[in-house]
Order: sequence, then C-alpha cells, then structure tokens
Amino acid sequence: MTNVGLRFREMLTGAYQVVQDELDQIIAGIQGTWNIEHNPDGTHSVITGTSLDVATLALNGKSIAPMTWTPVLGGSTATSGQAYNAQSGIYIKVGRLVMISFRVHLSTAGTVTGDAQIQGLPFTIGNYVNGHGWGVQIPYWANFTPAYTQVGGIANENSTVIALYKDLGSGTSEVLPTGDIANTSLLQGFGHYISAT
Repeated sequence: MTNVGLRFREMLTGAYQVVQDELDQIIAGIQGTWNIEHNPDGTHSVITGTSLDVATLALNGKSIAPMTWTPVLGGSTATSGQAYNAQSGIYIKVGRLVMISFRVHLSTAGTVTGDAQIQGLPFTIGNYVNGHGWGVQIPYWANFTPAYTQVGGIANENSTVIALYKDLGSGTSEVLPTGDIANTSLLQGFGHYISAT
C-alpha cells in the first residue's frame, strides 16, 4: 500500500511539473511578481502574486486590474479651457486588445472648434480594420443643442481620439459639430479597439 501511495504521489508531482513547465513557457517574458501555487488536494493550480504584467496587463488578486485614463471632450482643430463636473476613464489592456469606458460632464465648454471628439485614449489605435475604425457605444448623453435621438463614436485608426456622430431622427448619422457642445454637455460610453503596440 505504501508503494501505491508513493507511486501516486510521484505521478501527481510529475503532473504538477508538466503544468508548471507549460505555464513557464506561456508566461515566458512576462514581468512582475508572480508565483504558481499548487493545491495539495490536486484540484487545480493557480497563478498568484501582487502583479502579473504583460505590457499593461496587471493581475490584482485573481482579477485583471483596471487602469485609469483622462478623456477630454474637445474639437478636431482646437481644444482649450474646458472644466469638468466629471471626467473619468477606465481601461483594461490584454495584449493589444484595449477595452475602455468613459464619462465626461462639462461645467465649462471652453474653446472647441472643428468636429467633436473624445480625446486622450490610453493607446494609439492600430491599423487593423482597413480604415473603418472601431465602433464606440454612447448609451447616455445630455445637454447638447439640438437634441439628438442617438449619439455614437468611431475610434479611428492611427489616432488616440473617438470621432463623435449624431442622429437627429432622420436615420442618417452626421459628424457632431463642436457648435452643439454646451457648458453642461455630458457623454458616457464604452468600447474596445486593437492598439498599435
């Protein structure tokens, strides 16, 4: 019986080593503080540590930690003098996939000219969709003149901006001009894109 138990333990140890070797290969080149932890009952192995970074991927406990960015509601030709009631952005980057969310609520519109944009994306958008850009959902907006029935955005390749579009009810989207932005305009949205690096 002792030999059977010993052999079983050797098999488990061998299996753990295979798992660890495979994880070591997968994680090769990853920087950060991490450790592979094996449960003694053989149920599973987990990666633990304070952080696990692949570019800006960070593991906090057992989940991917979101990072912050600062969205700006501005114009394609000029952006200055804005003040905000709320200005926040969160992103998660896994490899080149960047998932974003943002909220901007102006208290002072400042000087904005050209086409309206959300500026300051955390990473430059890669050139992967043949010039079509990445769609961005904007489910909540307020205090624009005139009133819109729908607002959306396109994250354009090789840039760090989301171009904003509006629909006045005609079913046709138009570029949102900066002249429609008021002192208390508000946009809240989310989306994803593939970064250049």
